Amino acid sequence: MADDKKNEKPAPAPAQPAKELPPFVLKLKKHLATLLELIQKIKKSKKLNSGLAFIKKLGWMGWLKISSCILFFVLIFVVYKYTPHIKNLWRFPYMSTFQEVATSSREIPADEDIIRYANDLLAPQYMVQLNKIVVNLLPSARSTRNPMMAFDLYIRADSEEATVEIKTREKQFQDHLQRFSESLTYDQIQTEEGKQTWKLKMRKELNAILNNGRIRDIYFKNLIIKP
Repeated sequence: MADDKKNEKPAPAPAQPAKELPPFVLKLKKHLATLLELIQKIKKSKKLNSGLAFIKKLGWMGWLKISSCILFFVLIFVVYKYTPHIKNLWRFPYMSTFQEVATSSREIPADEDIIRYANDLLAPQYMVQLNKIVVNLLPSARSTRNPMMAFDLYIRADSEEATVEIKTREKQFQDHLQRFSESLTYDQIQTEEGKQTWKLKMRKELNAILNNGRIRDIYFKNLIIKP
């Protein structure tokens, strides 16, 4: 009897009921199953397979061209969008336009007569002539030992007062130009560029001694150069 009791196996414990999963886990499993099913459908889709085939057909060179085009259009958009901000990086320290500070603006009709400030045929022209000036030039490589020149000038001023002063002080202006031009060489005034430089310097010299108004331009009436 004792041996029978030893050989007897203990009775199995009663099975415990399975624990129910939390609701959020059940929802997650349901969503994952739906997602896997959707992925399988996409894999079997003809459009996806044709798209993948098209990508493989283009190759890396084709995609490089497409990427270059996309980057080009992106660059154009960025430049168009941010150009006003980029301009601020190299803005001039002085004001070049009244657009930013003007209190008002108006458009001028096309049929309205406009007199420009600097140079316009409709504006009054204040001209005065300086008669013949004879100058001894400095000799140079292409001249003789005694080069000379003679010239008449038309001077355009910005006001009637300036022309009256120039005519009144004509002798003084002639003498000033004569002494100034004597420092020139024959070769300096042979070229067109040399003549333009000479005219600019003459205008600067005359403006320095003019009391009323400004001299805007100088024109040669006659210019004779003797080598």
